[in-house]
Amino acid sequence: MTSINIAAATARLFREVGNAATLSEPDARLLCEQAAELISRHVGSADVPGVILQLACVAVARDLHAASQAPGGVFSPFADGGAVRLARDPMKAAYPLLAPYVRGGFA
Repeated sequence: MTSINIAAATARLFREVGNAATLSEPDARLLCEQAAELISRHVGSADVPGVILQLACVAVARDLHAASQAPGGVFSPFADGGAVRLARDPMKAAYPLLAPYVRGGFA
């Protein structure tokens, strides 16, 4: 398996969702490290291109961050908008990205 570039994933995550109020750079790195671990467990020894791993890492880290901001799994980004229930599985956004490279099925 190609390794995930944590520094690049952290920079991208911080650009996408980071600001002083909700996400610091050290927190972004921690989220990306957690996401990389989840992805590594899912992918195993499959040969996945690095760019796909980075996209998956940022997607999972973004979902982990959203979950940390949403007690009980309900997120309301605006006071006048409706609430949204978040996915319980932070890997949900990564599965479609990784599916072409990871063999499914039963052993």
